[in-house]
Amino acid sequence: MSDLYNTTNSVAKAGALIQRAIPMAMLSLLPGLVQAELLSGPQGALTVGIDSEFEYNSNVGLNDDENGDFIISVLPKLIYRYDQGAVRVDAFAGVRVDEYDDFNDISSDSFRSEVELTFPYGDELYNYSAQINAGYNEITRGDADLQDAVDKEILHLDVNGKYVFTDRYYALAGLLYRDQKTVSGNFDDVETITVPVDFFYRYSEDLSFGLGYRYRTTEVSGATTADSDDHAFYGAAEGRLTPTVDGALRVGYQQRDFEQSTYSDDDSLFAEAALSWTCVQDCTVELSFGREQLTSLATQSVESTYVNLEWDYPIDAKLTATLGVGYEDRDYTDLDTGDFDRNDEIVTVQASGDYNLIDERLWLTTKLSVEDRSSSVDTWDFMQTKVSAALAWVY
Repeated sequence: MSDLYNTTNSVAKAGALIQRAIPMAMLSLLPGLVQAELLSGPQGALTVGIDSEFEYNSNVGLNDDENGDFIISVLPKLIYRYDQGAVRVDAFAGVRVDEYDDFNDISSDSFRSEVELTFPYGDELYNYSAQINAGYNEITRGDADLQDAVDKEILHLDVNGKYVFTDRYYALAGLLYRDQKTVSGNFDDVETITVPVDFFYRYSEDLSFGLGYRYRTTEVSGATTADSDDHAFYGAAEGRLTPTVDGALRVGYQQRDFEQSTYSDDDSLFAEAALSWTCVQDCTVELSFGREQLTSLATQSVESTYVNLEWDYPIDAKLTATLGVGYEDRDYTDLDTGDFDRNDEIVTVQASGDYNLIDERLWLTTKLSVEDRSSSVDTWDFMQTKVSAALAWVY
């Protein structure tokens, strides 16, 4: 009898939450319906859009309490596009409203933005190219390392470029900046700057081999001084491996040097790979795996080994199905003491469907995801299931 009552009560709560969210979504749509195109000309096009999502999350705090809730999210936004000449710019800015049914203290209004610049864009040929991606985003979500739902401010800048010296030789380089701050809770902030440089020799029309170096510096705020410099040296290969398989592979050696002598420097294998197989028509299978060293917001050094497999199948011109599975093994070292903290094994499964209701205007996405985390410390043993339906509209 109690199970029936709980199920009925949950359905009633979901219905009430949807009723509260509908006026919010309609109000956000109104400016676009009245005056959708604000600017169009040689300077680019300015328009409006809205993303809305209804989600059930079985573990909003990502901890062993496993408290679930229904969430309505609405993101009205301004969208700017420019594609004149050899440059393309895509940008948006908006305010996302997350409304929780039970955990109202997590409900939030957060600023979201992103800008992407691509050069060259079009048919003109250049011996160099660049892509810039940047954004400032406020996010309130559960964090497994922090064992709670926290407010974060994330600023990032990614600059990636390619320069072709001759028909045989070319170079790739980048500058990646990320500043992650926790606004709520007494947690440290983490700032990273990463600079990779690769030099390649074009072995054939389809395949290239090269050598690379990646430098990364990490600064941790707060009471700890667990700053580090990371160095990775590797061999690389990229291109078309077979008529149906494309890929990129980097394998080598990495070293993490901590500025404080109380922390032991860490040497390990460095690896990252991404393979894409076009199995039948437009159906693709993507495999990625790697080994990486990170610093968490909980002031821990994290050694991560991961593998992910994703299958994308376009059922027709409008509908695409996606299935994915992933596995990650994480070793945590406490940077306040220098001692080994714990080991986590994370298994993820997800399935989604994307349906283009109106060409290039309106999309419907449904998604199911499950995360099972097993840890050497019981507190980090938990599961999370998320079920969602989302609409994205652009005028």
